[in-house]
Amino acid sequence: MGVLKIPKIQNIFHFGILIMCLKTSFIQSQIIPYTNTIDNIFTILSVMCLAVSIIKERYSIKTLFLYGAITLLSLFSVLQTGNYGFLITIIVCLAIREKNMDKILKFIYKYQLFFFVIHTFIAILLSVFGKLSLVMTIDGIERYSFGFRHTNSFSIYLFNLLILWAWLNYDKIKTRHIFGIFVIALMAVSFTRTRTSFMTTCIFCVLLSISISKYSVKNVLNLVAGVIVPVCAGATLWCVKLFMAGDKLAILINELLTSRIKLGAYGVSHFGYSLLGQNISNYSIVWDAEWRLNGFTFDNLYTYLAVNQGFIWIVILSILFYLLAKKRSPKLSVFIVIWTLYGITEVHGLNGFNCFPIFLIALLFENGKSMLMRGEQVGEE
Repeated sequence: MGVLKIPKIQNIFHFGILIMCLKTSFIQSQIIPYTNTIDNIFTILSVMCLAVSIIKERYSIKTLFLYGAITLLSLFSVLQTGNYGFLITIIVCLAIREKNMDKILKFIYKYQLFFFVIHTFIAILLSVFGKLSLVMTIDGIERYSFGFRHTNSFSIYLFNLLILWAWLNYDKIKTRHIFGIFVIALMAVSFTRTRTSFMTTCIFCVLLSISISKYSVKNVLNLVAGVIVPVCAGATLWCVKLFMAGDKLAILINELLTSRIKLGAYGVSHFGYSLLGQNISNYSIVWDAEWRLNGFTFDNLYTYLAVNQGFIWIVILSILFYLLAKKRSPKLSVFIVIWTLYGITEVHGLNGFNCFPIFLIALLFENGKSMLMRGEQVGEE
C-alpha cells in the first residue's frame, strides 16, 4: 500500500490544495452525496486558504499589484460566466510561485490516485452486492463508469493521473513505461468506450517517445509547442464558420470529432462571440429540430472560451504557453502540446485539477524554485 500513502498536510496552502482535490473528485462521484452548497463551501474555503498563503509570502507591492490585476480580470470573467473552476486555477498558479512545482504536483497526484483506487474498489464492491450499477447505457451501448457520474468522467480522471505520473517520472521513463501507459488506456477504453480519451493518450505516448529520443525532431516539438494553442483555436473556429456555411470538409471533421464542431456552431449562432465572457448556464434545450440537438454543451475548449469564458483568454493562454515553450524543454513541450490537443475534445483543461498542465504556467513567474526558474532546461542533459 506504499503507492497509496498520502502526504501530510503541512500548511494552509496544502489544505487549500486538498480541498480542491476533494471538490473535483467528489463532484464526479456517483457514490458520494454532493450538493451545490457543499461545492460552494469547498470553493470558498479553498480560495481563502490559497489567498492567505499568498499574503503570507510577503510579496512586494509591485507583485501584489500584478496579482491583484490578474485576479480582478479573472474574477470579472468568472462573475460574467459563473464558472469558478477557472478562477481557482488562476489563484493556484499565483499561490505556487515560490513553491516547488514537482512537490505540489506529487501532492495532487497522491491524493487523486488514493481517491481513484479507493472509489473504484468501493464501486465494484457495491455492484457485487447489487447496490450500484457500474454500467451506463448510452446510445444503446453499455459503457462502464465504475461509480463515476459518467464514463467520460472516469476517463478524464484516469487520463490526468497518467500524465501526472509521466511528468513526475519523466527522467526515468523508458519505452516499456510508455507501452504500459498505452495498455492502461487500451484496457480503459474497452470498458468505457471513450474513444477521444484513448486517442489523446495514444498521441501522448507518441509525444513522450519523441521527447525522450536522441533525434533532432525534439526541436520541432519545441517549435510546435510555441504556436499550437492559437493554431488549434483558429482551426477550430474556422471549422465552425465553414460548418455553418455547409462546407463538406467541415461536416466530415465534425463527424470525426463526434459533433463537437456542430455544438460550437450552435453556440456561436445562438450566443455569438464574447470578449470577456457571458453567462449561458441557464440556457437549455429539449429538442431543436433545425440543429437536431436535444442538449447542449461545448465539449471543445476553444469554442467554449470564444463564446462563454471570453475570447481574451485564448489570447492570454496563447501568449503564456508561447513564453513557456521558449524554455525549449522537450518535457514542457510534450505537456503543452497534449494539453492543447486535449482541448479539442474537452473543456476540462481550464481546471488544473482535471488536467494539470495549465498549472505549468506558474513556471513563468520569477523567483520560483524549480529548475526552470534557475535557467535550466527540464529534460535536457
